[in-house]
Amino acid sequence: MKAAEAMSTAVGEVEALTADALRWLLGNAREAENRSLAWSATPTDDELDPTLYSGTAGVIPVLLEAWRHFGDDRYGDAALRAARSVSDAVDCREDNSLYSGLTGLAFALRAVHDELDAPDAAAAASRALELVRALRRDTLG
Repeated sequence: MKAAEAMSTAVGEVEALTADALRWLLGNAREAENRSLAWSATPTDDELDPTLYSGTAGVIPVLLEAWRHFGDDRYGDAALRAARSVSDAVDCREDNSLYSGLTGLAFALRAVHDELDAPDAAAAASRALELVRALRRDTLG
């Protein structure tokens, strides 16, 4: 087998594995309020997790990359629906950190706006960052 054929085979196998992983990921999504999607930290966990580290905000960049790479709108649609559940979580968080707090939610929401032109996600990202600033002001005095 020539190097180009081997590379083509390897790329095809990686894309097939990726598609399987994305099917699993979407299969573990849960319907939330307003037809939004959310994920828990583990498939067996009952509590939905909006965070970047272990929840929905962390799934959003994966969905956006899948949408860009495969050109499949179901991944973009899932990212938009996930952004709605993350947006709903903004006002419920008091942690301003990246991985488990508002900064991570803002990162994911801004990515949805930047990639999919979603003004509601941009507004929620801005709201999250305003809350981060307010928490910082309260902390620093």
